[in-house]
Amino acid sequence: MHKDIFGKIFLIVITIFSVIFAIESFRNYKKSDLDYSEQKAKLIKENMDLKENLDNLQQSITQKAATLDNFEKDKKKFQDELVRLKKINENMAALYTRKLNKIKEENIELKKRISALESIPLVDQIKDIVKQETNENIKKILNNALEKIELIKSGKPVDLESSTVGIKNEMVKAPVLEEKSPAKESLPPQPKEFKEAKGLILSIDRKNNLFVINLGIKNDIKEGRHCRVFIGDKEVANAEIISVRYKLSAALIDDIKPGYKIGDIRENDKVLVELE
Repeated sequence: MHKDIFGKIFLIVITIFSVIFAIESFRNYKKSDLDYSEQKAKLIKENMDLKENLDNLQQSITQKAATLDNFEKDKKKFQDELVRLKKINENMAALYTRKLNKIKEENIELKKRISALESIPLVDQIKDIVKQETNENIKKILNNALEKIELIKSGKPVDLESSTVGIKNEMVKAPVLEEKSPAKESLPPQPKEFKEAKGLILSIDRKNNLFVINLGIKNDIKEGRHCRVFIGDKEVANAEIISVRYKLSAALIDDIKPGYKIGDIRENDKVLVELE
């Protein structure tokens, strides 16, 4: 009887332990299943994050590849533009070189022509100017100068009082510039500030108040410039340049100083011509 009681108690204890074990095992299973689910969810989330990062990385790589492709295209354009600009620069350099060489050749030719012109005797220069001159009064003065030069070369006496053939017979008809009265003489002119070129009278036409000087374009003489005439160191008249050639100019006397007359002015008298 006692054995039966102990047997029953043992069975009950075993049953209780089995139930407790089963309950704990179930709990552990549930816990393990829950942990597995959590791990699975975590892995799925990490997988999704990795996939998203991979997509972003692929998109970034695609964008960078497109940027690199555009850069290569721009680089090709810049290289083509550089080649084009180099070609233009070479063409311009060649053009400027040709123009510079042409200017140098023209400069050399101009120097030769000037040198040749300067080597031409004064008589030939005057003859050439006479052919081109349209002003009859100036032509008359130049022809007179030629006649005097020819007379000097031939050793014949030259009448320095006249500037044209038969001019003495016509001097009585010459218009005389009004001379200023000494009583009305103004104060001496102030010193000029401008530059002047010094020359000599080659020939004079007293009938028309004209004279020719040995200054011209070569000396920067221009039409309309003021000209002063000197006898010795005294200023006796004022004139205006009316015609200019390379080495010669013609001037018109427009004023005579008090105490002087146009007949006092002769060849080789000094003149000063305003330059500026």
